[in-house]
Amino acid sequence: MSLTAQDLDEASRRIADQVINAPSWTRQIKPDAAQFARLRRLHREAVSLAGCSSPVLRNPTAVRHLELDLILAMMSCVAGGIETKRHRAWHRHKHIMDRFEQWIEAHPCESAHLLEVCDDLDISPRSLTFCCQEQLGMSPMRYLWVRRMKLAKRTLMEAEPFTTTVTVVALNFGFSHLGRFSVDYRSLFGEMPSATLAQSPKIGVGMPTHRKTYEFARTG
Repeated sequence: MSLTAQDLDEASRRIADQVINAPSWTRQIKPDAAQFARLRRLHREAVSLAGCSSPVLRNPTAVRHLELDLILAMMSCVAGGIETKRHRAWHRHKHIMDRFEQWIEAHPCESAHLLEVCDDLDISPRSLTFCCQEQLGMSPMRYLWVRRMKLAKRTLMEAEPFTTTVTVVALNFGFSHLGRFSVDYRSLFGEMPSATLAQSPKIGVGMPTHRKTYEFARTG
């Protein structure tokens, strides 16, 4: 989840009755447990609606209300949270994640091995894996895989069924084992890729964000 600097300024004034400026560095916030639980519930509902291509997302009013609920919950977490102190290795980890972000931007659809990524970044697999687990909650390869799967789904949702095939989309995003792609796609999204392609164009699936203006420390 993210807000532009302008939207953050407006939302903080309207919702939190204070000015929260976009920081020049990543800040970690530990929110109130109840507020964070509400945010996570709303986020799960939004992901579920997008994943099953719910007709709710065709209703502009419903979409806007869901967006406002998410913004309200997120700002409540930020405004009422406690900023956690950075550990001594924070700057080094930030540098690693900055470089990983640059690698992703240079290879948006590429399927790569962990050792290839680490060779390009000149860091050890252990270091990159630790930083990704710390900041993304998953391994670097898992993150890249989920990202490519969601890019593939967005492409299928926005494509014309008679001009695009599942095979072309899968290959374009680095999935060479088409049978495995279909099985994994159904496991992740609850439907076959061919079913997604057969539907009329809908709102695209949001991308997993690999960097955040504010990060919420896990509770529980």
